[in-house]
Amino acid sequence: ATTQTMSATTNDTSDPAARLQELIQKREEILRGGDVHSQLHRIKELVQKEEACVVEIERRRVDAIMKEYEEQHPLVTEECPLCLEDIQMTSMKSFVRFSCCGKGCCRECNLQRTIHKVKKCPMCRADIPTERKASKQMKALAKKGVAFAQAQEGIKILSGGNGYPLDVKQALK
Repeated sequence: ATTQTMSATTNDTSDPAARLQELIQKREEILRGGDVHSQLHRIKELVQKEEACVVEIERRRVDAIMKEYEEQHPLVTEECPLCLEDIQMTSMKSFVRFSCCGKGCCRECNLQRTIHKVKKCPMCRADIPTERKASKQMKALAKKGVAFAQAQEGIKILSGGNGYPLDVKQALK
Protein backbone atom coordinates (compact mmCIF):
# COMPACT_ATOMS: atom_id res chain seq x y z
CA ALA A 1 0.00 0.00 0.00
CA THR A 2 2.89 2.37 0.81
CA THR A 3 4.55 1.76 -2.59
CA GLN A 4 1.28 2.51 -4.44
CA THR A 5 0.77 5.69 -2.41
CA MET A 6 4.40 6.67 -3.10
CA SER A 7 3.98 6.11 -6.88
CA ALA A 8 0.76 8.09 -6.99
CA THR A 9 2.35 10.94 -5.03
CA THR A 10 5.50 11.12 -7.17
CA ASN A 11 3.56 11.01 -10.45
CA ASP A 12 1.27 13.89 -9.43
CA THR A 13 4.08 16.48 -9.62
CA SER A 14 5.31 17.50 -13.06
CA ASP A 15 8.31 19.36 -11.64
CA PRO A 16 11.20 16.85 -11.50
CA ALA A 17 13.07 18.83 -8.83
CA ALA A 18 10.03 18.69 -6.53
CA ARG A 19 9.62 14.98 -7.31
CA LEU A 20 13.27 14.42 -6.43
CA GLN A 21 12.88 16.15 -3.05
CA GLU A 22 9.78 14.11 -2.36
CA LEU A 23 11.58 10.86 -3.21
CA ILE A 24 14.51 11.75 -0.95
CA GLN A 25 12.09 12.35 1.93
CA LYS A 26 10.40 9.01 1.27
CA ARG A 27 13.79 7.28 1.30
CA GLU A 28 14.59 8.81 4.67
CA GLU A 29 11.19 7.63 6.04
CA ILE A 30 11.85 4.09 4.83
CA LEU A 31 15.26 4.02 6.49
CA ARG A 32 13.66 4.84 9.85
CA GLY A 33 11.58 1.67 10.15
CA GLY A 34 10.72 -1.83 8.93
CA ASP A 35 12.81 -4.90 8.29
CA VAL A 36 16.03 -4.62 6.27
CA HIS A 37 14.82 -6.71 3.29
CA SER A 38 11.72 -4.61 2.66
CA GLN A 39 13.74 -1.41 3.22
CA LEU A 40 16.28 -2.43 0.56
CA HIS A 41 13.58 -3.26 -1.98
CA ARG A 42 11.74 0.04 -1.43
CA ILE A 43 14.97 2.06 -1.43
CA LYS A 44 16.02 0.43 -4.71
CA GLU A 45 12.73 1.56 -6.26
CA LEU A 46 13.19 5.06 -4.91
CA VAL A 47 16.78 5.31 -6.13
CA GLN A 48 15.63 4.37 -9.64
CA LYS A 49 12.96 7.05 -9.51
CA GLU A 50 15.47 9.58 -8.14
CA GLU A 51 17.84 8.80 -11.01
CA ALA A 52 14.99 9.30 -13.48
CA CYS A 53 14.26 12.69 -11.89
CA VAL A 54 17.91 13.71 -12.08
CA VAL A 55 18.01 12.71 -15.76
CA GLU A 56 14.82 14.69 -16.43
CA ILE A 57 16.22 17.76 -14.65
CA GLU A 58 19.41 17.54 -16.73
CA ARG A 59 17.44 17.02 -19.97
CA ARG A 60 15.37 20.14 -19.25
CA ARG A 61 18.51 22.12 -18.38
CA VAL A 62 20.19 21.11 -21.65
CA ASP A 63 17.01 21.83 -23.63
CA ALA A 64 16.83 25.34 -22.13
CA ILE A 65 20.49 25.99 -22.96
CA MET A 66 20.03 24.73 -26.52
CA LYS A 67 16.91 26.85 -27.00
CA GLU A 68 18.74 29.95 -25.78
CA TYR A 69 21.72 29.19 -28.03
CA GLU A 70 19.50 28.65 -31.08
CA GLU A 71 17.71 31.95 -30.40
CA GLN A 72 21.02 33.80 -30.15
CA HIS A 73 22.65 31.99 -33.08
CA PRO A 74 20.05 31.07 -35.70
CA LEU A 75 21.14 28.61 -38.35
CA VAL A 76 21.91 30.01 -41.76
CA THR A 77 19.73 28.47 -44.44
CA GLU A 78 19.74 28.60 -48.19
CA GLU A 79 16.94 27.43 -50.43
CA CYS A 80 17.77 24.71 -52.94
CA PRO A 81 16.62 26.07 -56.32
CA LEU A 82 15.75 22.55 -57.51
CA CYS A 83 13.68 20.99 -54.69
CA LEU A 84 12.92 24.32 -52.93
CA GLU A 85 13.83 22.85 -49.51
CA ASP A 86 15.53 25.08 -46.96
CA ILE A 87 19.03 23.70 -46.45
CA GLN A 88 20.69 24.34 -43.09
CA MET A 89 24.21 25.49 -43.84
CA THR A 90 26.00 23.49 -41.15
CA SER A 91 29.12 22.80 -43.22
CA MET A 92 30.68 23.45 -46.62
CA LYS A 93 29.16 20.14 -47.77
CA SER A 94 25.55 21.12 -46.98
CA PHE A 95 25.20 22.88 -50.31
CA VAL A 96 27.00 21.81 -53.50
CA ARG A 97 28.25 24.69 -55.64
CA PHE A 98 28.99 24.31 -59.33
CA SER A 99 32.25 25.81 -60.52
CA CYS A 100 30.80 26.73 -63.91
CA CYS A 101 28.36 29.34 -62.57
CA GLY A 102 28.81 29.43 -58.80
CA LYS A 103 25.20 28.47 -58.19
CA GLY A 104 24.34 25.27 -56.41
CA CYS A 105 21.86 22.84 -54.95
CA CYS A 106 21.41 20.60 -51.93
CA ARG A 107 23.39 17.40 -51.55
CA GLU A 108 20.31 15.24 -52.25
CA CYS A 109 19.56 16.97 -55.57
CA ASN A 110 23.22 16.73 -56.56
CA LEU A 111 23.19 13.02 -55.69
CA GLN A 112 20.14 12.54 -57.91
CA ARG A 113 21.90 14.44 -60.70
CA THR A 114 24.88 12.10 -60.33
CA ILE A 115 22.76 8.91 -60.17
CA HIS A 116 20.88 9.91 -63.31
CA LYS A 117 24.20 10.81 -64.99
CA VAL A 118 23.13 14.33 -65.87
CA LYS A 119 26.14 15.89 -67.58
CA LYS A 120 24.87 19.49 -67.62
CA CYS A 121 24.75 21.98 -64.79
CA PRO A 122 21.13 22.18 -63.60
CA MET A 123 21.51 25.94 -63.15
CA CYS A 124 23.33 27.27 -66.24
CA ARG A 125 23.18 24.19 -68.52
CA ALA A 126 26.95 24.27 -69.10
CA ASP A 127 28.75 20.93 -69.24
CA ILE A 128 29.75 19.73 -65.76
CA PRO A 129 33.53 20.16 -65.81
CA THR A 130 36.03 17.44 -65.02
CA GLU A 131 37.58 17.61 -61.56
CA ARG A 132 40.72 19.18 -62.99
CA LYS A 133 38.79 21.85 -64.91
CA ALA A 134 36.52 22.50 -61.90
CA SER A 135 39.61 23.03 -59.74
CA LYS A 136 40.96 25.60 -62.23
CA GLN A 137 37.58 27.34 -62.32
CA MET A 138 37.45 27.48 -58.52
CA LYS A 139 40.95 28.97 -58.42
CA ALA A 140 39.92 31.63 -60.91
CA LEU A 141 36.75 32.44 -58.96
CA ALA A 142 38.76 32.63 -55.70
CA LYS A 143 41.20 35.09 -57.30
CA LYS A 144 38.23 37.23 -58.38
CA GLY A 145 37.13 37.37 -54.72
CA VAL A 146 34.14 35.01 -54.85
CA ALA A 147 33.60 34.02 -51.21
CA PHE A 148 32.52 30.37 -51.62
CA ALA A 149 35.44 29.68 -53.98
CA GLN A 150 37.87 31.35 -51.58
CA ALA A 151 36.55 29.21 -48.73
CA GLN A 152 36.90 26.00 -50.77
CA GLU A 153 40.40 26.91 -51.93
CA GLY A 154 41.37 27.79 -48.35
CA ILE A 155 40.20 24.38 -47.16
CA LYS A 156 42.27 22.68 -49.88
CA ILE A 157 45.38 24.65 -48.91
CA LEU A 158 44.75 24.03 -45.20
CA SER A 159 44.53 20.27 -45.76
CA GLY A 160 47.22 20.08 -48.43
CA GLY A 161 44.68 18.79 -50.97
CA ASN A 162 44.62 19.06 -54.78
CA GLY A 163 48.38 19.41 -55.03
CA TYR A 164 48.57 22.40 -52.70
CA PRO A 165 51.35 22.37 -50.12
CA LEU A 166 50.01 22.50 -46.57
CA ASP A 167 50.15 26.21 -45.64
CA VAL A 168 48.03 27.54 -42.78
CA LYS A 169 48.93 31.22 -43.34
CA GLN A 170 48.07 31.02 -47.04
CA ALA A 171 44.85 29.13 -46.28
CA LEU A 172 43.64 31.87 -43.95
CA LYS A 173 44.26 34.58 -46.55
